[in-house]
Amino acid sequence: MIKDLADVLGVPVDKVDLVDLGRMPNELVYVVLRDGILIYVVDWDLARKLIAHMYVRVLGETNLDYVYYRMFRYRISKNIIK
Repeated sequence: MIKDLADVLGVPVDKVDLVDLGRMPNELVYVVLRDGILIYVVDWDLARKLIAHMYVRVLGETNLDYVYYRMFRYRISKNIIK
């Protein structure tokens, strides 16, 4: 299946990953949500619900103090505190 996806996308096989997000650690789920490209959807309603569920899972199980710290540090460095 991965070879078929790579062929359709016109990319090398090593550039395609197919994973079950329900079984992956939150760090990988977050990277997929942030950087992944949705290539095929049959039911957009279901896709939106799944994406929302994954965001809730990641944010609900993660200590966000470091994320907030990095965000505020960046804003302070750019003088864009609002």
